[in-house]
Amino acid sequence: MDLYRVDISSVVSKYIGETEKNLCHVLDEAESLDAILLFDEAMLCLASEVTSMFIDCGFRLD
Repeated sequence: MDLYRVDISSVVSKYIGETEKNLCHVLDEAESLDAILLFDEAMLCLASEVTSMFIDCGFRLD
């Protein structure tokens, strides 16, 4: 498995729905590559919003 660092600023967008779309794309790519993602510390600031985006993309957070 490869480890990829994701800069959350490259995923978050000011346009409605684009952040979710970008995050889903990142997660789908990681799944297809069987990769592990490491999100930067900004993820902590957006915890509840990001958690709902993960769920919207069909991923479980265990």
